[in-house]
Amino acid sequence: MQNEPQILIVDDESKSLSLLINHFRGYPYELLYAKNGKEGFEVATSELPDLILMDWAMPVMNGLEATLKLKSQPETHLGFSLCYVLASLLQKSSRKMMR
Repeated sequence: MQNEPQILIVDDESKSLSLLINHFRGYPYELLYAKNGKEGFEVATSELPDLILMDWAMPVMNGLEATLKLKSQPETHLGFSLCYVLASLLQKSSRKMMR
């Protein structure tokens, strides 16, 4: 039996992280999360998620640095899809939905 697809959400902003986690709750995905690019890299290399949603601007290691590092690793360079999430867009959308 195949496990549920994994989605790794990487964002240093707790509001954005919560918004994304709540968005996917109830769907048949296993959600993983990290609070910066370094943690995201570590989770991605250990869990090999199917999809990574990553913020662009984060402390410790930003989204671009984490992506380049993942692409340079043999075990992760082809094994996932990546989408960048810009927190400012999420916050605007969230405010509009709350109205």
